[in-house]
Amino acid sequence: MHLLYLDASGTVELQDSSTHYVLAGIAIHESWWKAVTEATSQFVSRYRHGARPFELHAKELLDNIPEQRHIAGFGGMTYDQRRSAVEAMRTATLAATPGKDKPDLRKRYNRTTNVLHLTVAERTQCYEEALRLIASFTDVCLFCYAIDKKHVFQSHGMKDISEEAFMQVVSRFDYLVARRNAGRRQPESSMLVIDRDDAKEDLLKRLAERYRTEGHPFGKVEHVIEHPFFANSHESLGIQMADMVSHAVRRYLEKPSDQTRLANLRSIWPRFDAQRDSIHGIRHYAPKSCQCEICVGTGREN
Repeated sequence: MHLLYLDASGTVELQDSSTHYVLAGIAIHESWWKAVTEATSQFVSRYRHGARPFELHAKELLDNIPEQRHIAGFGGMTYDQRRSAVEAMRTATLAATPGKDKPDLRKRYNRTTNVLHLTVAERTQCYEEALRLIASFTDVCLFCYAIDKKHVFQSHGMKDISEEAFMQVVSRFDYLVARRNAGRRQPESSMLVIDRDDAKEDLLKRLAERYRTEGHPFGKVEHVIEHPFFANSHESLGIQMADMVSHAVRRYLEKPSDQTRLANLRSIWPRFDAQRDSIHGIRHYAPKSCQCEICVGTGREN
């Protein structure tokens, strides 16, 4: 059994701060699932604060926590001291905030509540080490479809780009399973495990069923069984790893000239599905003039 964990980065809306919508997946065979998840769990435990929840969530790790800059000697404190200092500052700020503004402020605080004990350097280190950990799993395959939202709007008018990304990633994953099944007396099946999104679940179930029964532009999905399984990210290390991959790709595409972002993309590049010299696992839907690392590295196939 092959498992494909899926998560997205960015939004489908044109008028927001992100220029790209990126869906990524990490394919793990059942025989490697235990080793991969145990290694990832051990990695996560290095950054967890006691029994508090902690997950690999890229946006959370790289978010700004301005209070830390205003606490003297923050880096030299224990985890408990760091958290207490930030929480005290936030409590005071909330008390002085007008009532109408409190909900938005609480929402912003909640995004980083599980990483208050880590300095910005430690959170960046966790992010980059997590990508290198994923790259070290030689028996997993990555898939990713990145969409330049402005290009889609100008070329085709606005459409639900999440459907296109889902079709691309699932069909490429199915092709991987087909290759691995070639010559097997008992072909193996696969399943999709997707980050929970109540607004999208029914749609994704219908799409997965359509790909099996009616097909998609490249054929039919032959090896994915059942409806997709939906899970909250904190319950699934596979979804958390997919989040890290989708974010790293989108972060690079938002600023391709940034050498650190490029290095992060290159660290996971060898894990994208490939057959001989042909890379199937990642595509960037963008203008034909695009010379980003992805377009150049995949031979400019959109």
